[in-house]
Amino acid sequence: MVKEDGRVPDLFVRGNATYSANLNATNPVGTVQSIEHTLRSLDKLAADQGNRVARIEKELADYQLQADRRSSTRSV
Repeated sequence: MVKEDGRVPDLFVRGNATYSANLNATNPVGTVQSIEHTLRSLDKLAADQGNRVARIEKELADYQLQADRRSSTRSV
């Protein structure tokens, strides 16, 4: 696993995107734990992005409502 120059190769988890994990050349359990941590963090990332989308959609609806109110008061 260790390269000739003593460096440990990079480890990536790939799906729709690429995420880095740590490769532990001396402890395979540490490598598995790092991969598990990376995968668990994807759940949090997905939840955070879902919350962001919901917040932006609400802001858009609020702005559309404000724009509708302004246009209806101008046409009177």
